[in-house]
Amino acid sequence: MVQKFQEKYPDIQVEQVAMRPSEFTPKVVTEQQNGVNGYDAWISPTSNMVETVVPAGGFEQLTDYLILPEVTDPKNYRGGKLLWATTDPYVFINQGNVTNSVWINRDQLPAAQFNNLDQLLDPSLRGKIGIRSLDAPHAGSLTMTGLLHNKGADFLQRLLVDQQPAFVDNARLMTQDLINGKYAIGIGVDNETLDSCQREGGCKQIQQVPGYQYLLAYGVGVLKSPPHPNAAAVFANWFMSKEGQQAWVQAQVDTTPPPYEQAHSIRADVEPNPEAVKNGSVPDYDHLEKYSLQGTEMGATEMKAVLDLYKRVDAGR
Repeated sequence: MVQKFQEKYPDIQVEQVAMRPSEFTPKVVTEQQNGVNGYDAWISPTSNMVETVVPAGGFEQLTDYLILPEVTDPKNYRGGKLLWATTDPYVFINQGNVTNSVWINRDQLPAAQFNNLDQLLDPSLRGKIGIRSLDAPHAGSLTMTGLLHNKGADFLQRLLVDQQPAFVDNARLMTQDLINGKYAIGIGVDNETLDSCQREGGCKQIQQVPGYQYLLAYGVGVLKSPPHPNAAAVFANWFMSKEGQQAWVQAQVDTTPPPYEQAHSIRADVEPNPEAVKNGSVPDYDHLEKYSLQGTEMGATEMKAVLDLYKRVDAGR
């Protein structure tokens, strides 16, 4: 995607930094607090942006940078409006991805025994579930917000207590344990570990089970006092244009295995990949109330409820 931008704007030199949001967030906050403003723009799942960097004053108001009519016109977006992850216009959502992170090792748990998420409370699964420790916004806690939104607090309490899951701090380790059969179910897997295994032709026994999904926002923001504000404006406008979002969708196809669940955009003039539609990951932007809206300020209450419940459960272990 960055290559497409560079081809159009060869005079703007782009240095891309690829980091997990959970690693980049403390880095950028610490640097800003010490007067170092080394980054212009940030594209990411928006959870860490909203939960940590926005409260720390780490973003510019993006409306000051968006100037192209095709970017600011609401009719160009699904749902007929510009969608922000924040109350103030700091983080602009370019995609809401409907998903969860409940994965099954079919060598341990065939489809005949488990095929919908209501079965997570089956007593036969006690002690057979691995969950990434629910101490921060990530795939594990995000999945729990979807369960909370749809099934309620009692369901979540029973899952975290009665089912005696293993809480694992390291997502890579938990994912590897799921692959190796230590757990029959893994919640909050490390996508990079699983994608790598599947690209190499392995992990065919690991399957995702849909249901009670959350909407995870992805978006763009211009970081505080960007060193190259004009370049940041050019990039933000290009990224949210039709051309930029087409490049975003194609990048998901080029870099991830099927079903290309992230290969879609909020722009109404950008066609989603058919696999993403088939997978059910494209949200109904006209009825967002059906989802737990994670990565946004609107979804913060449910995320806090999940994190608070885990604290109580962890303290009682």
